[in-house]
Amino acid sequence: MSGDDGVLADHRHKAGALPPRWASLSILAGLFGISAVVDITSLIADIVARTKDIHRMLQPIIVASPSSGGTSNAESMRPMGFQYWLDHLLQNMHYPLQVLLYILAACWLYQGIENLNARYASSIGKPARAAIWCLIPAVNLISSIFFLDRLWRASIDIHDWKQRSTPLLLPIWWMVWLASVLSIKLSIFLGNSIEYHIRFEKRLIEHDLISLLALVLSVIVVLRVTQAQRRQFGA
Repeated sequence: MSGDDGVLADHRHKAGALPPRWASLSILAGLFGISAVVDITSLIADIVARTKDIHRMLQPIIVASPSSGGTSNAESMRPMGFQYWLDHLLQNMHYPLQVLLYILAACWLYQGIENLNARYASSIGKPARAAIWCLIPAVNLISSIFFLDRLWRASIDIHDWKQRSTPLLLPIWWMVWLASVLSIKLSIFLGNSIEYHIRFEKRLIEHDLISLLALVLSVIVVLRVTQAQRRQFGA
């Protein structure tokens, strides 16, 4: 981080012994990172599969009578074997993983704010309320950035966090995450023509790409806040 992180030795000595409620965020951050990597793998598999689908839809289908000795480039039916189910699992794994990531993020946020409150930080908020609000759809679009901003600044400097500016990475993450949420809402399928199918698949690929970036930024934010607390509290 920038010079904003560099407070830290002073507060470590002033704070004395760690309160009993203080707990390192490292385990939750690690679980979040592992789940995000798996989710990224699933999104990449989904992008590859949808790209192949678009390429296949763009190919003209030539069907000729066998009696004339012609051939067909139409895709033949294939048995649904192990490879099919593996591809299907990889493509759709990110749906349950999204739920897991939200739960892990809420637990991490709860513990992060609890740590600050255990150190007598002022006006950060109640950890349970922050965690619950960040699990509620639509509400979490605002509550996440609100609580993360306070958590990050206080994790850098628990005593004078109100005087510190918001780290630039946080609004960047929020805008990308907001774009990923809105992009899937705009991917509405209309019509049955091949052009509509292709347009729909392209929008889903765009959504997956934005989601990839949002996931990477989320992991960086979680790790940076976790590291800031470890440096400030000496744990």
